[in-house]
Amino acid sequence: MKNHGSNVIAIVGHYDCAGNPNGKEIQVNDILAARELVKSWYPECTVLGLWVNDHWNVTRVD
Repeated sequence: MKNHGSNVIAIVGHYDCAGNPNGKEIQVNDILAARELVKSWYPECTVLGLWVNDHWNVTRVD
């Protein structure tokens, strides 16, 4: 954030994740929870929640 002047952060979950081996619904809930936590750390930034499916299609989760 400080070194590169970034103002957008993406929290990304994806199909077949080894680090979070849960289904999409649980991962989306985890993404949303992480998004809220990160927003509390960096209120000046836009924090996106993203989901990548098994066809590499990306959707925004809110």
